[in-house]
Amino acid sequence: MEQMEDNGVIPDHDFGTILRIIFGPDAHAFRKYRRMMYWMPKFKNANPYPVPWELPDDSIMLAMLALKRMAVDRENQIKVWKTMEVETDPVEVTFIASAQSPTQKSLLKQHPVKTPLFVEGGYNVWLRDKYLTYFVLRADPMPSKHVPVKDDDEDLFNWTLFESEESTDIVPRPSVHEQDDGTVLAMCITGTASKDSLVTWVRYLQTENPTLEHTPIVFSLRSPESQVLLLEKEKPKGVTIG
Repeated sequence: MEQMEDNGVIPDHDFGTILRIIFGPDAHAFRKYRRMMYWMPKFKNANPYPVPWELPDDSIMLAMLALKRMAVDRENQIKVWKTMEVETDPVEVTFIASAQSPTQKSLLKQHPVKTPLFVEGGYNVWLRDKYLTYFVLRADPMPSKHVPVKDDDEDLFNWTLFESEESTDIVPRPSVHEQDDGTVLAMCITGTASKDSLVTWVRYLQTENPTLEHTPIVFSLRSPESQVLLLEKEKPKGVTIG
């Protein structure tokens, strides 16, 4: 029963009947069975994004499955295409799976053109015994729009019943993409996880995000192979490799 619990195997009612006949209803083994039958089905359905027990062998299907689990926006759109569809003579023939929601497109449209963006990665995500490498398009953290309330100790007795207008201003609630360490504007998984495939990804994003074409982009990649500087002829317009 310990092995069943460790491997996520839920016992059936016939197993409980056998335990009841052999050990009795008050035995420790039967009480453990009842606890397992109560908690294990709840834990099994607790994850809103379950991973199939048998994962597909197709790399594209695995990439789409990983992006669906990582994207917290329900309106997230996942698109898959080949590098040959973007470039006539691509350096690598591979696939690119990109995830971006309408909210992220709106945030990218509002981003100042002269402020650089960052392509960061590769980060590893595990799907059971298989892992994939993903990359993100990130912007620096947005400045807080909340106005701090002044705390003046000298005027403890000069208070009013109404707060000032500064502390009652209506501030738009930040989206799930705007985090303390930065704003995530897009994610992708490529077949090779190389610098060339990421440059093709940026070129594709420029078709749906026109402002990205005039925005400087810095590539901050973790793998040593991806940190090699691109030649000037390899750089897409508005892209800086660093």
